[in-house]
Amino acid sequence: TLTLGNSQVNHTLQPPNPPTPQPPNLQPWPKGHTTRTTPQPSTFNLEPSTPHTPWHSTPYQALPEVYVQNASLEIAWSRVVLEEYTIAGKVIMPFITHDHEGLDINDLKDWWYLEYLIEQGEAHLPLVSQKPI
Repeated sequence: TLTLGNSQVNHTLQPPNPPTPQPPNLQPWPKGHTTRTTPQPSTFNLEPSTPHTPWHSTPYQALPEVYVQNASLEIAWSRVVLEEYTIAGKVIMPFITHDHEGLDINDLKDWWYLEYLIEQGEAHLPLVSQKPI
């Protein structure tokens, strides 16, 4: 069962994916945390682990684990839209997608890619055993 949890704590549920390749300007999702607060640009600081090594010269394995939101799912409390005037709010709960679950379909090229994955047997819709309400 998928739930958004405590409405007083979590504003939205979003599925972030690890980006490939990892760009250095993404926000980290702290490992083991169930929520993250959207940082203010003035207070957010993601510095390289060593001050003399810029991100573009850092091996992929040494970069911090980051995720980028995909557009496969977003669930929000209606009060967040009405009170915060945003879809996401400030406190975001992750819903980690796997493989092609979080595939973004934003244009015709993405649709063609999805059709190709289905034809190759690499992607499929999960079976849903529960009848619609």
